[in-house]
Amino acid sequence: MLNPLRNIDRWASQSGERAALLLWLVVGALAAFVVLAVLGLVWYTAPGPLSH
Repeated sequence: MLNPLRNIDRWASQSGERAALLLWLVVGALAAFVVLAVLGLVWYTAPGPLSH
């Protein structure tokens, strides 16, 4: 897992796109957090099983 990240960082530093890479990593992490938060909210507020 660490080696592909190292390769991406090496490419970003050589191409001068390290800031753009970090920005996309942050955007991706925030998007994942929002998706998990929405799923958690839906799960938490879902009605329980109906009792007969």
